[in-house]
Amino acid sequence: MQNIHFETGKQRFTINGDESKYIEFNPNDDGILTRLRNIQNEIEKRQNELSKIERVDREKTTSMLSDLDKFIRNKIDYLFDSDVSNIVFGNTSCLSTLNGVPLYERFIDAVLPILEKNIKTEMKKSNTRIEKYAGKYVK
Repeated sequence: MQNIHFETGKQRFTINGDESKYIEFNPNDDGILTRLRNIQNEIEKRQNELSKIERVDREKTTSMLSDLDKFIRNKIDYLFDSDVSNIVFGNTSCLSTLNGVPLYERFIDAVLPILEKNIKTEMKKSNTRIEKYAGKYVK
């Protein structure tokens, strides 16, 4: 079978310094930011639905929390185009909070600076390359 080999840009990142827990994704993929914008609205809509139910119905609340956790995990995996959520969150609910901020948001907040830095660097490199060729024709 023939093979097509090219650099994908994927890099490995450990989770909280634990070498046995790592994820791989392309930190130069500006598509992650686009996908993030798209899923943020979906997640907020689901969270708003949850906030409308009566807390008295414990079974319904538990079921909805579990469904929301699965929904967000699936969206996180979609965001990074790989099985990231199980590695990052393990058995802990991605909705568990610390100082009122859910775990999945803390994870996204930790990744965003990496994405922003790498995408900005890649844009500069790309612009330099484009100017090298376009500069001959545009003055």
